[in-house]
Amino acid sequence: MTRCATAFCPNEAGPEPWRTLCRRCYLKKDDELEAQRDKLLEENARLRFALRDRPKPPPAGLTQERIRTLIRLCHPDKHGGSEAANEITTWLLTMRK
Repeated sequence: MTRCATAFCPNEAGPEPWRTLCRRCYLKKDDELEAQRDKLLEENARLRFALRDRPKPPPAGLTQERIRTLIRLCHPDKHGGSEAANEITTWLLTMRK
């Protein structure tokens, strides 16, 4: 944060000893904080977008070997091409990646 060279005496501000910046520096500080806030909001949105499409990890205890076994057990070819078998097999295949 940049500050001007203006001498600022808190007593000039009145009974508020917490004032340590002149009005111009105080407003500039607000602008800098707002710019930093906007930058962080943009980064947050970018990261949320990147995480949105990331595949979720398999539940605990579901190893790659178990996923392969489950795919063999519920494959649509063994269940007459049923919709449920297709759906579960697709889900298991995405978890395998």
